[in-house]
Amino acid sequence: MEDVQVTHVTEDVIVTKATEDVQVTHVTEDVQVTHVMEDVQVTQATEDVQVTHVTEDVQVTHVMEDVQVTHVTEDVQVTYVTEDVQVTHVTEDVQVTHVTEDVQVTHVTEDVQVTEATEDVQVTHVTEDVPKAEATEDVQRDATVRIQENIFTLNHRIEALENERHLLHLQTENKQLCNDCETTAEHLKSEWETTEIFQEQLHLLEQPQTSMQVEKSCQTAQMDAKHEEIHNLALQM
Repeated sequence: MEDVQVTHVTEDVIVTKATEDVQVTHVTEDVQVTHVMEDVQVTQATEDVQVTHVTEDVQVTHVMEDVQVTHVTEDVQVTYVTEDVQVTHVTEDVQVTHVTEDVQVTHVTEDVQVTEATEDVQVTHVTEDVPKAEATEDVQRDATVRIQENIFTLNHRIEALENERHLLHLQTENKQLCNDCETTAEHLKSEWETTEIFQEQLHLLEQPQTSMQVEKSCQTAQMDAKHEEIHNLALQM
Protein backbone atom coordinates (compact mmCIF):
# COMPACT_ATOMS: atom_id res chain seq x y z
CA MET A 1 0.00 0.00 0.00
CA GLU A 2 2.81 2.41 0.80
CA ASP A 3 6.57 2.67 0.67
CA VAL A 4 8.62 -0.52 0.60
CA GLN A 5 12.40 -0.14 0.60
CA VAL A 6 14.78 -3.07 0.18
CA THR A 7 18.54 -2.32 0.19
CA HIS A 8 21.45 -4.71 -0.36
CA VAL A 9 19.65 -8.04 -0.35
CA THR A 10 21.32 -11.10 -1.87
CA GLU A 11 18.42 -13.60 -1.82
CA ASP A 12 14.64 -13.80 -1.66
CA VAL A 13 12.65 -10.92 -0.13
CA ILE A 14 8.87 -11.34 0.08
CA VAL A 15 6.61 -8.55 1.34
CA THR A 16 2.84 -9.22 1.37
CA LYS A 17 -0.04 -6.91 2.30
CA ALA A 18 1.84 -4.06 4.02
CA THR A 19 0.11 -0.73 4.54
CA GLU A 20 3.05 1.47 5.57
CA ASP A 21 6.82 1.63 5.47
CA VAL A 22 8.77 -1.62 5.34
CA GLN A 23 12.55 -1.26 5.26
CA VAL A 24 14.94 -4.17 4.82
CA THR A 25 18.67 -3.35 4.80
CA HIS A 26 21.69 -5.61 4.27
CA VAL A 27 20.03 -9.00 4.32
CA THR A 28 21.75 -12.02 2.80
CA GLU A 29 18.94 -14.59 2.86
CA ASP A 30 15.16 -14.91 3.01
CA VAL A 31 13.13 -12.04 4.50
CA GLN A 32 9.35 -12.40 4.64
CA VAL A 33 7.00 -9.66 5.85
CA THR A 34 3.25 -10.45 5.85
CA HIS A 35 0.24 -8.32 6.83
CA VAL A 36 2.05 -5.35 8.40
CA MET A 37 0.23 -2.16 9.35
CA GLU A 38 3.13 0.16 10.22
CA ASP A 39 6.90 0.42 10.20
CA VAL A 40 8.96 -2.77 10.01
CA GLN A 41 12.72 -2.41 9.88
CA VAL A 42 15.18 -5.27 9.47
CA THR A 43 18.86 -4.32 9.44
CA GLN A 44 21.94 -6.46 8.87
CA ALA A 45 20.38 -9.94 9.10
CA THR A 46 22.22 -12.91 7.61
CA GLU A 47 19.45 -15.54 7.55
CA ASP A 48 15.67 -15.92 7.68
CA VAL A 49 13.62 -13.04 9.17
CA GLN A 50 9.84 -13.46 9.25
CA VAL A 51 7.37 -10.82 10.47
CA THR A 52 3.63 -11.69 10.37
CA HIS A 53 0.50 -9.72 11.35
CA VAL A 54 2.14 -6.70 12.98
CA THR A 55 0.29 -3.43 13.58
CA GLU A 56 3.09 -1.18 14.84
CA ASP A 57 6.87 -0.82 14.90
CA VAL A 58 9.02 -3.93 14.71
CA GLN A 59 12.78 -3.46 14.60
CA VAL A 60 15.28 -6.28 14.12
CA THR A 61 18.96 -5.31 14.12
CA HIS A 62 22.09 -7.39 13.64
CA VAL A 63 20.55 -10.85 13.64
CA MET A 64 22.58 -13.86 12.55
CA GLU A 65 19.86 -16.51 12.24
CA ASP A 66 16.09 -17.03 12.29
CA VAL A 67 13.89 -14.30 13.81
CA GLN A 68 10.11 -14.81 13.83
CA VAL A 69 7.63 -12.20 15.08
CA THR A 70 3.90 -13.11 14.96
CA HIS A 71 0.77 -11.17 15.96
CA VAL A 72 2.36 -8.15 17.63
CA THR A 73 0.41 -4.94 18.30
CA GLU A 74 3.16 -2.62 19.55
CA ASP A 75 6.93 -2.16 19.59
CA VAL A 76 9.17 -5.20 19.37
CA GLN A 77 12.91 -4.65 19.28
CA VAL A 78 15.46 -7.41 18.80
CA THR A 79 19.14 -6.39 18.83
CA TYR A 80 22.28 -8.44 18.31
CA VAL A 81 20.92 -11.96 18.35
CA THR A 82 22.91 -14.86 16.95
CA GLU A 83 20.29 -17.62 16.94
CA ASP A 84 16.53 -18.21 16.94
CA VAL A 85 14.24 -15.56 18.48
CA GLN A 86 10.48 -16.14 18.44
CA VAL A 87 7.94 -13.59 19.69
CA THR A 88 4.21 -14.56 19.53
CA HIS A 89 1.05 -12.67 20.51
CA VAL A 90 2.57 -9.63 22.21
CA THR A 91 0.53 -6.51 22.96
CA GLU A 92 3.22 -4.12 24.23
CA ASP A 93 6.98 -3.57 24.26
CA VAL A 94 9.28 -6.56 24.02
CA GLN A 95 13.02 -5.95 23.97
CA VAL A 96 15.61 -8.67 23.46
CA THR A 97 19.27 -7.59 23.55
CA HIS A 98 22.48 -9.56 23.13
CA VAL A 99 21.14 -13.09 23.11
CA THR A 100 23.25 -15.97 21.80
CA GLU A 101 20.69 -18.79 21.70
CA ASP A 102 16.95 -19.48 21.60
CA VAL A 103 14.60 -16.91 23.14
CA GLN A 104 10.85 -17.53 23.04
CA VAL A 105 8.28 -15.02 24.29
CA THR A 106 4.59 -16.05 24.09
CA HIS A 107 1.39 -14.21 25.05
CA VAL A 108 2.83 -11.15 26.80
CA THR A 109 0.71 -8.12 27.68
CA GLU A 110 3.34 -5.68 28.99
CA ASP A 111 7.07 -5.02 29.03
CA VAL A 112 9.41 -8.00 28.89
CA GLN A 113 13.15 -7.42 28.81
CA VAL A 114 15.71 -10.14 28.22
CA THR A 115 19.32 -8.98 28.43
CA GLU A 116 22.53 -10.92 27.83
CA ALA A 117 21.22 -14.48 28.04
CA THR A 118 23.43 -17.29 26.79
CA GLU A 119 20.96 -20.18 26.61
CA ASP A 120 17.24 -20.87 26.24
CA VAL A 121 14.94 -18.27 27.82
CA GLN A 122 11.20 -18.91 27.65
CA VAL A 123 8.57 -16.43 28.90
CA THR A 124 4.90 -17.51 28.72
CA HIS A 125 1.73 -15.61 29.69
CA VAL A 126 3.20 -12.59 31.49
CA THR A 127 0.95 -9.67 32.47
CA GLU A 128 3.41 -7.14 33.94
CA ASP A 129 7.05 -6.12 33.88
CA VAL A 130 9.38 -9.12 34.09
CA PRO A 131 13.10 -8.29 33.98
CA LYS A 132 14.96 -11.51 33.16
CA ALA A 133 18.52 -10.35 33.93
CA GLU A 134 20.16 -12.45 36.66
CA ALA A 135 16.98 -14.53 36.98
CA THR A 136 18.96 -17.79 37.18
CA GLU A 137 20.98 -16.56 40.17
CA ASP A 138 17.78 -15.47 41.97
CA VAL A 139 16.18 -18.87 41.40
CA GLN A 140 19.30 -20.68 42.63
CA ARG A 141 19.52 -18.37 45.66
CA ASP A 142 15.86 -18.99 46.53
CA ALA A 143 16.33 -22.74 46.12
CA THR A 144 19.43 -22.64 48.34
CA VAL A 145 17.55 -20.72 51.03
CA ARG A 146 14.65 -23.19 50.91
CA ILE A 147 17.07 -26.13 51.16
CA GLN A 148 18.85 -24.52 54.13
CA GLU A 149 15.49 -23.88 55.85
CA ASN A 150 14.47 -27.51 55.27
CA ILE A 151 17.79 -28.73 56.69
CA PHE A 152 17.36 -26.45 59.72
CA THR A 153 13.82 -27.78 60.30
CA LEU A 154 14.98 -31.40 59.92
CA ASN A 155 17.83 -30.84 62.39
CA HIS A 156 15.37 -29.45 64.95
CA ARG A 157 13.06 -32.42 64.38
CA ILE A 158 15.96 -34.86 64.82
CA GLU A 159 16.99 -33.11 68.05
CA ALA A 160 13.40 -33.28 69.36
CA LEU A 161 13.21 -37.01 68.52
CA GLU A 162 16.53 -37.61 70.31
CA ASN A 163 15.19 -35.83 73.40
CA GLU A 164 11.99 -37.91 73.29
CA ARG A 165 14.02 -41.10 72.95
CA HIS A 166 16.24 -40.14 75.90
CA LEU A 167 13.17 -39.28 78.03
CA LEU A 168 11.55 -42.62 77.16
CA HIS A 169 14.77 -44.40 78.14
CA LEU A 170 14.82 -42.58 81.50
CA GLN A 171 11.15 -43.45 82.09
CA THR A 172 11.90 -47.12 81.38
CA GLU A 173 14.84 -47.09 83.79
CA ASN A 174 12.73 -45.37 86.46
CA LYS A 175 9.97 -47.97 86.10
CA GLN A 176 12.52 -50.77 86.45
CA LEU A 177 13.95 -49.15 89.57
CA CYS A 178 10.45 -48.86 91.07
CA ASN A 179 9.81 -52.55 90.41
CA ASP A 180 13.15 -53.43 92.02
CA CYS A 181 12.27 -51.29 95.06
CA GLU A 182 8.90 -53.01 95.50
CA THR A 183 10.53 -56.45 95.27
CA THR A 184 13.17 -55.45 97.81
CA ALA A 185 10.52 -54.03 100.17
CA GLU A 186 8.52 -57.27 100.07
CA HIS A 187 11.66 -59.28 100.72
CA LEU A 188 12.61 -57.06 103.68
CA LYS A 189 9.09 -57.33 105.11
CA SER A 190 9.24 -61.11 104.92
CA GLU A 191 12.65 -61.13 106.60
CA TRP A 192 11.36 -58.78 109.30
CA GLU A 193 8.41 -61.01 110.09
CA THR A 194 10.72 -64.01 110.29
CA THR A 195 13.01 -62.04 112.58
CA GLU A 196 10.11 -61.16 114.90
CA ILE A 197 9.18 -64.84 115.18
CA PHE A 198 12.79 -65.70 115.98
CA GLN A 199 12.90 -62.93 118.57
CA GLU A 200 9.78 -64.26 120.32
CA GLN A 201 11.19 -67.77 120.38
CA LEU A 202 14.49 -66.48 121.66
CA HIS A 203 12.69 -64.54 124.40
CA LEU A 204 10.95 -67.68 125.53
CA LEU A 205 14.18 -69.63 125.49
CA GLU A 206 15.92 -66.95 127.51
CA GLN A 207 13.31 -67.31 130.35
CA PRO A 208 12.93 -71.11 130.99
CA GLN A 209 13.25 -70.77 134.81
CA THR A 210 10.31 -68.42 135.02
CA SER A 211 8.13 -70.87 133.14
CA MET A 212 9.08 -73.70 135.44
CA GLN A 213 8.37 -71.54 138.50
CA VAL A 214 4.92 -70.71 137.21
CA GLU A 215 4.22 -74.39 136.57
CA LYS A 216 5.45 -75.31 140.06
CA SER A 217 3.31 -72.62 141.64
CA CYS A 218 0.29 -74.01 139.85
CA GLN A 219 1.03 -77.52 141.13
CA THR A 220 1.48 -76.21 144.66
CA ALA A 221 -1.81 -74.36 144.52
CA GLN A 222 -3.56 -77.50 143.34
CA MET A 223 -2.06 -79.59 146.21
CA ASP A 224 -3.04 -76.95 148.77
CA ALA A 225 -6.59 -77.02 147.44
CA LYS A 226 -6.77 -80.81 147.81
CA HIS A 227 -5.39 -80.69 151.37
CA GLU A 228 -7.96 -78.11 152.34
CA GLU A 229 -10.76 -80.20 150.84
CA ILE A 230 -9.60 -83.32 152.81
CA HIS A 231 -9.35 -81.27 156.00
CA ASN A 232 -12.93 -80.02 155.57
CA LEU A 233 -14.25 -83.56 155.06
CA ALA A 234 -12.48 -84.73 158.17
CA LEU A 235 -14.11 -82.01 160.24
CA GLN A 236 -17.52 -82.94 158.97
CA MET A 237 -17.07 -86.55 160.07
